This record gives sequence, structure tokens and C-alpha cells, in this order.
Amino acid sequence: MVKETATQRKRRLEKTKQKRQEKLPQEPEAGRSARLAKRRKRAEASLPQICQDKSASLQQVNEGFDVTMERTCSKLAVQTHCKL
Repeated sequence: MVKETATQRKRRLEKTKQKRQEKLPQEPEAGRSARLAKRRKRAEASLPQICQDKSASLQQVNEGFDVTMERTCSKLAVQTHCKL
């Protein structure tokens, strides 16, 4: 399989977008509504997963921050104790 260049990919995506745009005006209102309803349903279904992923990511950041602060405070305590 030959890898496409960035220019080829851009052209291919533009053609796909143009074809989609040409279909939209021909699409009946009921079909458009059904398509948008499906799209909204998929987005609503993925929203809890996205929130869960973001929450887990934030939790990891907080845990990392706690570890870093604990290490920093421990080093500072050792340095301060040695100076006294």
C-alpha cells in the first residue's frame, strides 16, 4: 500500500466533503432530521465516557501533584532539620 502525501489526503478529504455537501440539499427534511437525531444520540452516548476519562485524567494529575508536594516537603524538612 502506498502512503498518501499530505496534499493527496487534503484533496481526498475535500472531494469527500464536496460530495457530502452536494447530497445535503437533495436530502429530504425527514432524512436530515433522522440523520441529525442519530448523530445527537451517538454524541449523548459518548458524553459520559468522555467525562469519565477527563475525571480519571484529572485524578491522575492530582495524585501526581500530591506525590510531588510530599517529596518536596520531605526534602525541605530534611534540609531544615540538618541546618538546625
